[in-house]
Amino acid sequence: MIQIENKSISIVIHGGCFEKDASDIANILSSYRNIFSESEIIFSISSSDFIDFELSNEKSLFSYKNNMVGFCRLVNKCADKIAYSYMAQPFPPIIHDAPNCHANHMIESARNGLALASREFVLRTRNDLLFKDRSFINEYIRLYSEYYTRGEYTAVSFPVMIPSLYTLNPFSKARIPFHYSDWFNFGKLSDIRSIWDVPLVTLDFMTYYGTHYCAPGSKAEERNFNAHIAIEQYIYFSFFSKKFKNGGFEKPSGIEVCSVIPFSLR
Repeated sequence: MIQIENKSISIVIHGGCFEKDASDIANILSSYRNIFSESEIIFSISSSDFIDFELSNEKSLFSYKNNMVGFCRLVNKCADKIAYSYMAQPFPPIIHDAPNCHANHMIESARNGLALASREFVLRTRNDLLFKDRSFINEYIRLYSEYYTRGEYTAVSFPVMIPSLYTLNPFSKARIPFHYSDWFNFGKLSDIRSIWDVPLVTLDFMTYYGTHYCAPGSKAEERNFNAHIAIEQYIYFSFFSKKFKNGGFEKPSGIEVCSVIPFSLR
């Protein structure tokens, strides 16, 4: 039986930081600090409409709006480190009739936040998601103890937990393999850093089906994409491709033993 103490965990909370959502984000951040008082907390910001990026740094957040000074003080009190994104830009929708895609904001803020983490284990999570206790860690330990085995195509040093919500079954209505939910990861820091160490997506990638035909036999749901593949697929295809450079990634047996643990939020 493994033991995972709070002091061995970094929590990377990342995403957009806008005035309209600031109270929700403040409540989530302060709750993580109260629940995980011994853990390291990294607050990683992808974009904002009130943060003064010229004055802000890894230890202190500043606003150019007076009404958001209180929010910045709370972040400075609750977060051990603060990360910022500077390269990401919005893209056209990933599927038809959807809002603009902010894939690079997610990738850059996750990557930059993980770069500042220093503990053995890490919870990487969106800034609109709150775990109200340690029960998910207890479930992780249980699943590891009861089910984990290493195989020839195991891609990580230790299991990585993901949510079942928005993790898609590739044999269902839309055949979208490796669409693992991006809502959170929990596992060894070295593994989760590797998962998110991917290049930013490009405009060509996001508008791929503007100049390419869909494969013959594609279903209606599969023809709805503007982008080459879903962003969730892009993250994990990139990760597994690094791990299996000699063709192992193509083998069906490799799909079954990646040591990624789906975790139901229900």
